[in-house]
Amino acid sequence: MPTRIYPINTYTHFDRLIGHEIGSDADDLWIHFGYWLTDTLSAELTYDLERHGEGDATKPYPLGARSDDLWEFLSGVTESTHAFSVEGQYHGIGVFLVKGRYTFSRITNLNNQKGIRGNQHEVVLAMLYRL
Repeated sequence: MPTRIYPINTYTHFDRLIGHEIGSDADDLWIHFGYWLTDTLSAELTYDLERHGEGDATKPYPLGARSDDLWEFLSGVTESTHAFSVEGQYHGIGVFLVKGRYTFSRITNLNNQKGIRGNQHEVVLAMLYRL
C-alpha cells in the first residue's frame, strides 16, 4: 500500500517538511577546502551542487494511482545550482573576528522550467565580538 494517501501521511510536522533542509526530491554535493595562511588569517574555497526535482512530499498521493507506483528520484525537470564561494577570516587577539564571503551561483532550469537560467551573487561581511 503506498504512503501519502491521507493528509496525515504527507511527511510534514506543523506544515514543515520532516528531514533535510533542502527538502524532498533533492540532493546536494558539497566540497570545502580551508587553509590557515597565518596564525590569525584563514581562507576557504567551497563548491556546492544542489539539485531539485519536481516531486513534493507535501502533496498527497494522487487519487487513482496504482498501489505499486514507484516514486522517481529527481523527477521531472531538475533545477541545478552550482555555487562557488571564497571566504576570508581574520581572528584578532582574544574575542574578535572579521570575515567576508563572496558566492557566485549559476542556476539551470530555474523553478523547474526547462531552459531558464539565472545567476546569483552574494556578499557577506560579518564582525563578531564575544562578550
